[in-house]
Amino acid sequence: MRAVIKIGGHLLSTTEDFKYVLSLIRDIVELVEKNEKFKLAFIVGGGSHAREMQKKAQELNLSNTVTDEVGIIISRLNAYIISNAARDMLEKWGFKVRTKVICSIEEFLEDMNVYNVFFAGGFIPGQSTDAVASLIAEAMRADILMFLTDVDGIYDKDPKIYADAKLLKTVKVHDIMSKILSEKMAPGAYKPIDIQALKIIERSSIKCIVVNGKAKDNILNALKGLPYKG
Repeated sequence: MRAVIKIGGHLLSTTEDFKYVLSLIRDIVELVEKNEKFKLAFIVGGGSHAREMQKKAQELNLSNTVTDEVGIIISRLNAYIISNAARDMLEKWGFKVRTKVICSIEEFLEDMNVYNVFFAGGFIPGQSTDAVASLIAEAMRADILMFLTDVDGIYDKDPKIYADAKLLKTVKVHDIMSKILSEKMAPGAYKPIDIQALKIIERSSIKCIVVNGKAKDNILNALKGLPYKG
């Protein structure tokens, strides 16, 4: 199996959140047939801490580029903590783990055939960690790209605002892109996946699953090919 898991920053607000993510990583790797073809990459978002620090950067009138870089640094810090916390467990099971956080697609390509497990945060200003996950999935030729979010999947409209929002079991990437573009990327518009990521997913025909990051059993079912909510 070759899989890329995007861990939303909302899952990393507290120490208990980090412990949950580590337990999830443990359960995911237990599913994997351990062979040379196995590849697993965890892409980590910045979360509330990144937004808090980015707000400070904005209040100090720093540029958008610097503000983006603040978020990238924090996402990489999150990934660094998780990679090192998970290293002993993964290496004990025989996995080759790149604990040094991937900072560019070139780094990933250079080491793709050296390690089994990778961790990454953001890459460059103006690019989301959704896009990073999609780029790595494309380079890896992943069997699956999974986004762990704070809702149960992709809806016809924002479920945090509309109580009657309907969960879509399947949806075409083109349809999501059309909806996002029709709303002209307005602030607060419903964007379940970043538009850059969607373009990569579409051009490479990557199988993509969006699920609630807190529903561990559901996540594992999706990876095992069993029925799941998402």
